[in-house]
Amino acid sequence: GGRRGRQGGAPGGRDHTDRQGRTVLDVWSAGGRSLEEVLLRAGLATVLYVRPNSLHLDQCRALEATARRDRVGLWADCAAVR
Repeated sequence: GGRRGRQGGAPGGRDHTDRQGRTVLDVWSAGGRSLEEVLLRAGLATVLYVRPNSLHLDQCRALEATARRDRVGLWADCAAVR
């Protein structure tokens, strides 16, 4: 679930920096919605797995697959998903 009232966070089980030393955080709305989930559902993002950050990997892949199947966002005109 989301972290109500916070704009971002670093949940347990995640590295907080990537290989280039950039900070990696999950972003949640004040209402508890994950920005990652919102973008994937709308077909406006793709999943990028960076080891070992796999806490929500299966859920994110399923959201991307649904957006591709329903041809929303980036997938609306993509010949590769036909």
